[in-house]
Amino acid sequence: MNLYDTIQNRISVREYQNKNFDSMTLDKVKALLSHINPLYKDIEVRLELVHEDVKSAGMGFMNGYIKIQAPYCVAAISEKRDGYMENIGFIQEQAVLELTGMGIGSCWLGTFDNEVLRHLLKVNDNEVITNVIALGYPEEKSFRNDGLRKLLGSKRKKETEIAFYKEWGEDAAIFLDNKPLLRKILKASILAPSGGNKQPVCLVFTEDSVHFFVKNKKDNIVINPWAAIDAGIFISHFYFCCLEESIHINFYKDSSEEKFKIPSDTSYIISMKLDYKYD
Repeated sequence: MNLYDTIQNRISVREYQNKNFDSMTLDKVKALLSHINPLYKDIEVRLELVHEDVKSAGMGFMNGYIKIQAPYCVAAISEKRDGYMENIGFIQEQAVLELTGMGIGSCWLGTFDNEVLRHLLKVNDNEVITNVIALGYPEEKSFRNDGLRKLLGSKRKKETEIAFYKEWGEDAAIFLDNKPLLRKILKASILAPSGGNKQPVCLVFTEDSVHFFVKNKKDNIVINPWAAIDAGIFISHFYFCCLEESIHINFYKDSSEEKFKIPSDTSYIISMKLDYKYD
């Protein structure tokens, strides 16, 4: 299964088999979680796999109003610094896609018992648990139910709603018509999950770069810091699809972000220079 197939087939698994990983699979999962590429290398992050203590800790994981009973979970623990939320989204979605390719199901969880987990995982005072992902082998009916949900809803925004050229509001269609590989990558990125399926990420293409933004403000005040996790997830899809296509990437911060004329409800995240010869 290639990356695009993995992205297409990824679902939020809400029902799991009561089955543990064998020792070889468990070792692979642990190795994967300990060797994840971050968006920002200067932010300390660790992904902790929890198994034996999930039930005894009584964490009562929930995703929205749906109770999740999974044999494992992965807690993301980060030092709290500028950019740590999008960094976590980038890291954990990378793990989710790798695990999906291994046949392991997952689900981003809406709530969890923070105090229980802090004690269980010995979280330091300068660290925060940003989120938790349920993990395990999916029940067959979970695939059926999620397929039905996809047919009934889970609509994705159109390319024209999120992708612009040179500045906000300028249609990127002609630019992308001439860059079919970038359009392919964009379509895979649009499939990235987001909290409440709100899909808050937008991007602006320039000739050799793509610039990422997230809608998270009201009256120039950030009212939804969690949207930065969604941004990290989206950027993860875009980045790893670029690597799949042998496009070399350099991340950077654009010091003249005002040139993009972004609206007041939107924050700039990061830019990505693309070293790639277009067709």
